[in-house]
Parts: sequence; C-alpha cells; structure tokens
Amino acid sequence: MLDWLKRKITRANMPEYAAIRKIPNRGLPSELAEKEVGQAFIAQRETIERSLREPPRRPQPESPLFVELLAAGQAGVVTIPLPESGSPCLPIFSSPFRAADYIRTLLVSGPAVKYLSSNPFELVGMLRDLRGMGIEQFALDRCPRCNIFTVIGSASIATPDDAINCWSIWKATELARLVCT
Repeated sequence: MLDWLKRKITRANMPEYAAIRKIPNRGLPSELAEKEVGQAFIAQRETIERSLREPPRRPQPESPLFVELLAAGQAGVVTIPLPESGSPCLPIFSSPFRAADYIRTLLVSGPAVKYLSSNPFELVGMLRDLRGMGIEQFALDRCPRCNIFTVIGSASIATPDDAINCWSIWKATELARLVCT
C-alpha cells in the first residue's frame, strides 16, 4: 500500500495541495462527493469499520487512543470556538502527528501547548468533567486547513465502548477514502 500511496503523491498533485492553502474551504470535488455516496465506497467503509470494531484490531479501553491539547502553564484544555455559536469545542486527535499538524498550522502564534494522551476510559471521564464546565462538544481530527469540521456532542460518549465506536467510524471513513480514491 505504501507504493500505491507514493504513486498518488507526485509533483503533479502538488498544485492541488497548494490550492488548499489559497482557498481552504473549497468543498469536496464533485467526483469525490459522488464516489462517497456510491455503494462501493459505503461497502468499503462498513467493512473497514467492522474490522476496527473486532479483535484483534479493536483498541483496548485502557490503551492510549486519543490526544488532546493542554494550554502550557495554565490549567485547562485548548478549545476552539464553534463558528456559528461561539461555544467551546474540544479538538481531539487520533494521533500525536495529527495534533502536531494542527498546532504547527493553527496555533503557531498562540501560547505553548502540551499533549495529553488518553485512553477511552480517560476520555469518557474528561468529556463528563468538561460538560460541567460548558464544553459539550468535540471534534475528532479537525483538519487545520479547513474551516468546516464535524462536531460531536460529548454526551453521546458515555462509555469506553462509545469512544471506541466513534473512533472506529471516523477511522473507517478516513481509510475508505484512501482505498477508494
């Protein structure tokens, strides 16, 4: 698969990536949008999701799976204001690399941040505690180059299984996009 990915990332593709920086919210290309509603994509995504929810690929509830950002020198997590309401939203990442990309792209001029790694048990507790402080939504793997992102109500994540299932759905969609494009 690495060879396939290397072929997809060529110099010919670089102008498209540069366009993301110029116009960050340009929407999905029509052929990609059509592909994602097609039966082949949906079947592939569902197959991947099932495989991520079952052993041996299913993450353990006590294994690190998520990364959150802490404001260095302050007691608190980094949040982003939602565009329409201004409500705080917790960005959560599925890897330290995604978190680092977010920091490098959007938080360069802000205060220093630290990484917090959490397992599904810890994430459930954190989301519960943050709801008490008015942070009731989170975004998983928010792209720092787009201003559109999916927000999930934290009350929907009441158990470690809920956290793992949310991760499985998100990852299955991401992986299906890699396979089907």
